This record gives sequence, C-alpha cells and structure tokens, in this order.
Amino acid sequence: MESRPRLAHCLHLLETAQNVEGLRTTVSQIRDVYGFAHLVFHVVGLASTSSEPPLLLLTYPEEWIACYFRENYFDVDPVVELIRPLTD
Repeated sequence: MESRPRLAHCLHLLETAQNVEGLRTTVSQIRDVYGFAHLVFHVVGLASTSSEPPLLLLTYPEEWIACYFRENYFDVDPVVELIRPLTD
C-alpha cells in the first residue's frame, strides 16, 4: 500500500471509530498497516477547557505499561518531551 492511500485508510479508520473500544481496535489496525511493533495513541485534551482526562491507547504489553508508569518514564520519554511545549 502506497504512503498516501495508507494514510487515508488509517484516517478513515480513526474517523469511523464509534467509541474508545473502537479506537483501541483502530490503533492496533494502524500499527499493523504500518508494520510497527507497537503504537501509542495519546490525546492530551480535546479542548483547552475540557475536563476529560487524557486518552491513552497503547499496543504494548501490560507489563511494559505498568513498568513505564511505575518508573515514571513519562518524565524522560523523548517523544513526550517533543509534545510537551504543545500542551503547556
């Protein structure tokens, strides 16, 4: 699948997800489309006034997710560092 059609396909999957469980399935599908080992879908806030908690969907094993949070890797994750200025 070429890059543009692949992106369009993945955006369509995201747009048609009906709920969080649908998004969880979509994240796994997108991971597979691109051939990634794992994928994280993180929505920090839907609006600046939103009281909703962040949405975090991951395809990593539960053991790794628990370790990530237990060891506070969030504080030193270079990907998180890249988006931090956008969320301040």
